[in-house]
Amino acid sequence: KRNKPKVKKFIKPDHKITLPKNVK
Repeated sequence: KRNKPKVKKFIKPDHKITLPKNVK
């Protein structure tokens, strides 16, 4: 159960980083 939230948090920031990268 602890690994589930950790993976979700990792994907959240990754998605946000991809958005600004595409805009650049």
